Amino acid sequence: MFDFQNLKRIGSGRFRVAHIHPENNQLVVKTCKKDDKVSIRKCVQMMRDEIQAAQKFPQLFPKVFNITPDGKSMVVERANILVPSHQDFLISNYFPELQGYFIKSGAKDFMDFLHKIIEQLLIRKNQAGRREIKTYNPTKFFKNSPGKIIRRAMTNHLFVDIFEATIELDIDYFDIDWGNIGISVVDGRFMIVDASMMSGFKA
Repeated sequence: MFDFQNLKRIGSGRFRVAHIHPENNQLVVKTCKKDDKVSIRKCVQMMRDEIQAAQKFPQLFPKVFNITPDGKSMVVERANILVPSHQDFLISNYFPELQGYFIKSGAKDFMDFLHKIIEQLLIRKNQAGRREIKTYNPTKFFKNSPGKIIRRAMTNHLFVDIFEATIELDIDYFDIDWGNIGISVVDGRFMIVDASMMSGFKA
């Protein structure tokens, strides 16, 4: 597909490496990182999961443009990756409804705050049994009523998409975090660029 030695690497995970597309800097080429059978199997499964996610939630995941017949390389939409220093930008532009509650909570990391809201929703919807929900002091994240915060979160279309994708795709929501989220360089929408589907990843 490409001579990967001559491509600019922009990211690397446990099983895959991401490079800028040589002909279009709005695209990323993802390829398997290791050659052993277990790593290849995991990598190919992640490629399949990413295609499924893009088909079911195109507003939330990178568009997939091409994949090799062996499933080891694919071309997807590129994102500018978000890290903790982008927290204020993320809140004000994509989660403004939660800004006041986050400030009042005293929590320092907004992604942790979102994880706790998702956990509360999973518990309420009886979806927590299949996941390990870590114990924590809820007042650290919910100095206001958790119910109020959940109702406010559900007025944010992006949060609703994230939560619905978590349920339908069986995503490990702790993967929806700094380094795995970004802003599309094509249309400026928030994207989850890398998240493991727990059922598929265990296959």
